[in-house]
Amino acid sequence: MYLFTGGLHQFRILSLAMIIFLFPAAGMASPLIVSTGLHSDSARSSLLVSLFETHFTNLVRIGGDFDPVKPESLMPQLRDNNLLEDSALMRFARTSGIDIVVRGSVLDRGDSVIVDLYALSYDVPFNGNVVARYTVTISFKNVEYSARELSYCMEEHTGRFLAELYSEYSFPVRVKIRNGVLEYDDFPLKEKRYDLYHIKDESRATVRFSRESSLAVKNRTLVPDGFVQDGNYFVLRTFKDEAAFLEEFYYGRKKEIVFRPVTLEETLFTALATPLIGILSPIAAPATYYSSSDYEGLGLWALNNAPYMYIGIQGLLNRPTVLREDKKNISKFQKSSFYFGLYYFLGAGASMYADSAGARAAQSAAAYNTVDPYMGSDYSALYFSILGSGGGHFYKGYRGWGYLFFHLDNTLLFTSLYYLLDEERYDGSSYSRSSSDKTYGYIAAGAALLVRAFEVYHCSTLKFNIQNGTLSDSSVSLVPIVSTDPNGSLIAGFGFERKL
Repeated sequence: MYLFTGGLHQFRILSLAMIIFLFPAAGMASPLIVSTGLHSDSARSSLLVSLFETHFTNLVRIGGDFDPVKPESLMPQLRDNNLLEDSALMRFARTSGIDIVVRGSVLDRGDSVIVDLYALSYDVPFNGNVVARYTVTISFKNVEYSARELSYCMEEHTGRFLAELYSEYSFPVRVKIRNGVLEYDDFPLKEKRYDLYHIKDESRATVRFSRESSLAVKNRTLVPDGFVQDGNYFVLRTFKDEAAFLEEFYYGRKKEIVFRPVTLEETLFTALATPLIGILSPIAAPATYYSSSDYEGLGLWALNNAPYMYIGIQGLLNRPTVLREDKKNISKFQKSSFYFGLYYFLGAGASMYADSAGARAAQSAAAYNTVDPYMGSDYSALYFSILGSGGGHFYKGYRGWGYLFFHLDNTLLFTSLYYLLDEERYDGSSYSRSSSDKTYGYIAAGAALLVRAFEVYHCSTLKFNIQNGTLSDSSVSLVPIVSTDPNGSLIAGFGFERKL
């Protein structure tokens, strides 16, 4: 149990542990959590740190799943005793019984601020390692934040960090089994079955344990499966339901803040205006990109639309009626281009305007600024996804998904038209149709319908892309490796890395 050599160090640690009991929590059965303060490097980052600490304390107290420890008297003592390194903090947390320690930094980079938050836990199954990490870059370029919006912003990131922590953290609830009878601390029995872990050795900082059996929940009572020896055991209480609730709550709350109440009438008006939007899209979409300083969107619009716009324009200019008047052959390509041009300029073109408007709305909503009217409607998102060409995804602010379906829909539509339509040849006095095998056309049309159905479904499962900041990926990534083997030979390749 003694963590430092020397009686003075032991006395200091034990004295600091007494601070915890000066601030009794609402229910000692819940895990104890404390924020040791975030590092800052400017006046702006210091303000964000202060906002985080306020929202962190409030959210933990309101949630009731963790018991917060007040850091006001704790922090000076930790600094004076040089206990601010992660390893030293974990030794202190183990002695004082603080289950989770939250640390991090807010670093000012001029046009942006990097918020890095992480949580440590001394207890099993983490043994002093990082439980969850949340790193986000908040851009201040072309965005204005008032004091109100900054507070909303940091409350959002605090809630998202806690949701990440809740989804990863497991609280070990000690279980004693004596003569087949279970004795355990009072805690909510949510899952239908728990894995039972046996503590092999807890005399060191790293507790050794192994999975022993499983426990079923019957009538709110734990029942062991099979014979279990006497000893110290624990089950892991999870907080995944609480994490899902936090995510849904903050998404719904932000949506109410940044968007107007939606009505079906607005979607009907949008549907009636779609042909006009599609016709004006070649001018309106670039103008919206430019006014929003969305030069990336403007470049992608020009690059991705050029081939379809060319096909549509030449198909409408050389439409079958004009070719008949000139007594020219009407190829399958010309017919397909004409009908595709009608779809593109009366329907698909609207999806490009949806991208320019959706990207601008996503940028404004992310910073809690005013959002354009007619944005944020699930009805309109459904309508645009049915219309196709990635419109629903563009409308919700997902440019990558939008362009994927944009190309799939347009390519499959043109292909099906090409193989389903017949060529018309002029023989000097009249036109004759040359029939052909339409099997490929039916296959392409079937594929187009399947893609459209998936597009509608996928779009309906996505939330509006209104989250603040750009998250750093903390999942598994592929990284290059250069090393040497035991014989001194050079080894080069790739490996998988998971950042926490």
